[in-house]
Amino acid sequence: MFTAFKTIFNNNEHKIYDIDISLIRPNPYGLRKSFNNDALCALALSIKQYGVFQPITVRKDGELFELVSGERRLRASKLAGMTTIPCILIDANDNKTALFSLLENLQCEELCFFEEAQGYSSLMSRYDISAKELGKRLGKTPSEVENKLELLNLSDKVRDLVCENALTEKHAKALLALENEFLQIDVINQICTKHLNVEQTKALIDGIKQEYKPKPYVNIPGAVIKDIRIFTNTIRQALEIMKNNGLKTHMVQKEFDWGVEYTIKVKNI
Repeated sequence: MFTAFKTIFNNNEHKIYDIDISLIRPNPYGLRKSFNNDALCALALSIKQYGVFQPITVRKDGELFELVSGERRLRASKLAGMTTIPCILIDANDNKTALFSLLENLQCEELCFFEEAQGYSSLMSRYDISAKELGKRLGKTPSEVENKLELLNLSDKVRDLVCENALTEKHAKALLALENEFLQIDVINQICTKHLNVEQTKALIDGIKQEYKPKPYVNIPGAVIKDIRIFTNTIRQALEIMKNNGLKTHMVQKEFDWGVEYTIKVKNI
């Protein structure tokens, strides 16, 4: 096991080992879900030429090791054809040490803002800590942590579209003003086609909220609403948004002596 696990540096604070890459398994609580291939290849080239300057952090797991932080460096090292990688080994039973290593991962890795928010949520849940305590350890205010966590109120589909179209965190936060997923997706499509900045996006959302704001109900005795066009237009607008987001819709309107009948069909994607 000497080539798979040997000390390459030692001082009073850290002991760094050279560990066989094949013995390191991914962290099940890893925060990063996506990696930029170009950036990963560039890092792999640098590692191939100069080696890994900053060790990754691992924990002992039986005969293997579990990654704690440094997944980009580990992936790039594999891509570079490295067989070993410098590692700092932490106590597998020391939750406090593991927590601080995960916090280091949050601060040092280039995470997407959704991944960062998910990381906050995971840490708070896993270690049963409050937003205030997490913020203290991250050097952030509780409100900053809570604002980040609000991003998780967006659905997975909306988050994916935000990331795929490289929209900013401020764009994502603006979408929170709309509760309807179809409207959020429609706004994303307009942001991309019209190249809207954050202020323009907020203005668009304000207009949509006014358009869909429930009208106050006024009960006038004896009054009957005979013009149903306002209801028909509302239905057509809803169907148009569904069409713009890839759903196949069809509406048939039939008029009778007693009123109007609408048949609406929505086909699954």
